[in-house]
Amino acid sequence: MRNKLLLIFLIIALNSCSNNKRSNQIECDLASKSDFMSDVESIELIPLENKEVCYLGSGSRIIKTKKDYYILDSGNSKKVLRFDEAGKLLNTIGNIGKGPNEYTKMNSFQFIEDSLYCLVDKNKIFKYTKEGKLVGKNKIGFLVDEFIKFDDYYFFYTGYGNLSHKSRLLVADNNLQIKDKLLNHNSKMFHLEDVYIFSKDKTNLYIKEAFSSKILRYERDSLSPYRDFNFGSYSVKDSFFESKDFIKAFQKMLSKGFCLTNKYFKSGKYELVNIFKQKDMHTDKILGFNNGTVWTWYNSKSNDILNLISDSMHYLDNKTIVGVIDAVDCLDLKGIFGNKVNTEIYNKLEEDSNSLIMKIHMK
Repeated sequence: MRNKLLLIFLIIALNSCSNNKRSNQIECDLASKSDFMSDVESIELIPLENKEVCYLGSGSRIIKTKKDYYILDSGNSKKVLRFDEAGKLLNTIGNIGKGPNEYTKMNSFQFIEDSLYCLVDKNKIFKYTKEGKLVGKNKIGFLVDEFIKFDDYYFFYTGYGNLSHKSRLLVADNNLQIKDKLLNHNSKMFHLEDVYIFSKDKTNLYIKEAFSSKILRYERDSLSPYRDFNFGSYSVKDSFFESKDFIKAFQKMLSKGFCLTNKYFKSGKYELVNIFKQKDMHTDKILGFNNGTVWTWYNSKSNDILNLISDSMHYLDNKTIVGVIDAVDCLDLKGIFGNKVNTEIYNKLEEDSNSLIMKIHMK
C-alpha cells in the first residue's frame, strides 16, 4: 500500500513537471501574417515641446511616474529630460563633462521613490532628485552594460559570457558590494553589449538573454526558468557557444538563420516580446503579445509598422505599449498609423516635426 501511494505521488509530480514545462514553452509563429493594426484599439501620441533639446536621437528610453515622463536621450543631449503629461519640458538631469560630478555618457536609468538612479560611463551610479540635483554617487569598480535596483539590491549585467568571463549578472547591496554571482557561461552567450535586459512587476524580476530563447525569473535569491520561446529551426544550437572561432561560427549560423530575443516586457497578466529573426544579413522583426490568455504573433514582412515599434518601444503598461519616437521617424506617421490617431496630432507633427511619446493601446 505504501509503495502504491509513493508511485501515485511520483506520477502526480512528474505530470506536474511536464505540465509546467509545456506551459512555460511558447510556440512562436515566426511567419505569422496577422495584421497588427487590427488588434490595436487606439494610438495616443504626445508631441514633446518644440525645442532643440527635445529633438531626441535614436535609442532614447522612457520611464513614466504618476505625474511625469522621464526620457534618457542617449543619442543627442546625453541627459534625462523630464516632461509633464502634455509633453512640456520641465527640466533636464545630468551634466556632460570630465569633472567629478559630470560624465561623458549616460547608459541607463531608473526612477525609485522620487529619485533617479543613473548608470554613467558604465562604472558609476549617480543619484539625482527629479529636479536634477545630484545627491549621491558611487563607483562600481567594473564595467556594466545595464542595471536595475530591485528588493534593496543592485543587479549589474556585465555583457560577457562563455569561457573567459563566467559571471554576467552580479548582485550587489546598496553600497555596491558584490553579494552574489548569477548567470554563468552555461547560460549561453558570448560577449554582447545588450540592453533591455530587465523587466519587473511588483514582486518579481524578469531577465532575458539575447542569444537564448529563455526568460528567467529572479525570486527568493535564485533564478528559475519562466518562459521558453520555441524558435524551431531558428534556435541557436549549443555547438555555437562551444566554438573557439566565434566569427566563423557566427557566419555559419547567419547563413542558416537564427533568432535572438531583442526585448521582453511583463506587466500584470500581459506580456510583450520582440524577436529578431536573422538570415543572410536580413532581419525580420517578430512581435508577440500575450493578452493574458493567448499569444498573437506579428511579422514585419506583413506589418511595416513593426519596424518602427520594435525600435521605439520601451515598456509595457498593462496592455499598452509605451515608447519614444525621434523627430526623423515622425515624418511619415500618418501613412503608418492612419485613422488610429487624431488628425490634429498629425497636423502639428507635419508643422513642427516633434519627437513624441507613443502609447499603443491593444484590444
